[in-house]
Amino acid sequence: MESTVKDGVAVVMPSGVIDTRTAVAFESTLVRAFADGTRSFAIDFSRVDLITSAGIRVLVMMVHRLRGTGGLALFGMNDRVRTVFEIGGLLQQFRVAANEAEALALLARPVDQARPDERPRPSKIASVVLDLVSRDLVIRDLPAAGGELSPLAKAVAGTLARWSGDPPA
Repeated sequence: MESTVKDGVAVVMPSGVIDTRTAVAFESTLVRAFADGTRSFAIDFSRVDLITSAGIRVLVMMVHRLRGTGGLALFGMNDRVRTVFEIGGLLQQFRVAANEAEALALLARPVDQARPDERPRPSKIASVVLDLVSRDLVIRDLPAAGGELSPLAKAVAGTLARWSGDPPA
């Protein structure tokens, strides 16, 4: 997994599918940078095909670690990745930008100084999803490859399968 540092921000570029098998490497990359003192992260999703609850758990964990000391912004989401966040009502829970420059600008401005319409407002579904994902934070053992999917992963996979890769208009 590639990563660079720009203006004190770790720009992390995962690729492929972020699921229970690959979330460990994703988490390790972020935690290693955090341990080295990095407190701002921009995650480039332009090469990510799909993210499951395991990847979302990593992002939620990092937001909790960075609370009050830094920030995290997501950018470059394709329609499929954006749909996963929309299904879970999670787009309002993260700073989301169209491109790297916008993500870096978001991170340069503290959350407290964000416009009121930019501040995260959890929806009912986001609260449920975040509750499910937060439970995963307590359970540190990820299932083995081919293991049982979490309820969130099953719901997202089922919805995406029904759409046959084409999100609704």
